[in-house]
Amino acid sequence: MLHRDDPSQPVGPLMEKLNEYIASGHIKTIGTSNWSWQRIEEANEYADKHGLQGFAASSINLSLAKPLEPLWPGCVSADESISSWHQGTGHPLLSWSALARGFLSGSFTQEDRSDSYMVKVYYSEENWDRLRRAKSLSAKKGVTLPQIALAYVLNQPFPACCVVGSFDAEELRSNMEAASIRLTPGEISWLDLKDDKPTT
Repeated sequence: MLHRDDPSQPVGPLMEKLNEYIASGHIKTIGTSNWSWQRIEEANEYADKHGLQGFAASSINLSLAKPLEPLWPGCVSADESISSWHQGTGHPLLSWSALARGFLSGSFTQEDRSDSYMVKVYYSEENWDRLRRAKSLSAKKGVTLPQIALAYVLNQPFPACCVVGSFDAEELRSNMEAASIRLTPGEISWLDLKDDKPTT
């Protein structure tokens, strides 16, 4: 997966070179990390036109908690336009930091502002509302808050999966169980503050 795009470079030579590695057997599949959907589309159109293999997946940040600013320069987080593109194309999304660096684990409070990075990126009234709704839904379903946050990503209307970091075997097992949680489109919309109540 190519990490951090340089939009000043044409996509053609990149696709040609990557496909040389595919042809040699060194790699089988190519993807992107922190690329805009417009550049992915441009690259895949070039690949299709020239009989080459295109990008198979995009790895960007997708989370119930929406960052107030890029997590770092060049970082791409899924917004409405990106999600719509993935839904329209079916292009798979591999989400990193689905738990928003622990914001959606429940370990942060509005009163605790000791972590200046988290305050700057995630402390907004909307994100606190999303967190409260996720807690409510987790209690209703009898699952953990992080499991609901992961299920939010896994139940998007396009192929999506999560990169998770687990401290121990129990946490890994809990994260894996999130894959079996089904959220309705109405619950997804409610978690994301688009509706006043969750619908099944």
